[in-house]
Amino acid sequence: MVTWTSPDGKIQKDILQEGKWGDKPSEGSRCTITITDSPFLEEFTNTVVTVGDNDGDLWRALDICLGTMFVGEKSKFSLNLHDSTITLILELIDLAFDGFIFQWDVSKKYNMALHHKEKGNDLFKNKNGRDAAFRFTKALKVLSSIPVDIEEPPDVIDGIPLSDINKLKANLFNNLSSCYFRNQSWMKVIDLCTKVFAYDPNNVKALYKIGVAYQNDRDFEKAKKAFCRVLELEPGNKACAEHLDYVRDELRQAEIKVNNIMKKMFGA
Repeated sequence: MVTWTSPDGKIQKDILQEGKWGDKPSEGSRCTITITDSPFLEEFTNTVVTVGDNDGDLWRALDICLGTMFVGEKSKFSLNLHDSTITLILELIDLAFDGFIFQWDVSKKYNMALHHKEKGNDLFKNKNGRDAAFRFTKALKVLSSIPVDIEEPPDVIDGIPLSDINKLKANLFNNLSSCYFRNQSWMKVIDLCTKVFAYDPNNVKALYKIGVAYQNDRDFEKAKKAFCRVLELEPGNKACAEHLDYVRDELRQAEIKVNNIMKKMFGA
């Protein structure tokens, strides 16, 4: 029996039946599978799944499992997920290989990124920020594989305007920042919103989020700058105006403290 263990040690595989040597499933591959010896997954008999298009930790782990298999292979897997162990027998019955990502044309990559963005938006609306973040990140990885000449960037790449690609990147970074904003991971929000500005420096949503993030990180000067810019672009933004009032008050209080310290130091 051949045994394989994932680098992180969370997945172990024992091959029960060798498959036929050839292509292995990768991103976008359509796999006909059967799962047995796992009561809550045995409904998946002769089911077609697309690698990379499933949500949840279990299905992401199964994508990794499939990526190790040949057609006709049957293997027993042990998955360690959240300190629980799930065992199952997975058989790869058939495979429609879609090529590797680096072989896809720009149009296919762009449309795949759009697909993940839309799926991520739906997940975010349903309060599933974790899986939404995975979708947005996956879309960004697909777009990052599109080669762009930095010195002389073209207007169009294989029929897709570069402006559309950059707009989608900005949107994805912005959406991903919203996932971390919801979790109050302020440094990640700052990092991701900064990436948005590389493509869209006047993005109001990103400016507002980075302002709130700076406010919570107590960098009131940067927060003030972000909120002021939002109000220049949207004078009627009441939420931003309230944050700006708070930040200005904090800055005033800090100035008073500094002045008092200076007076004590110099006896003024």
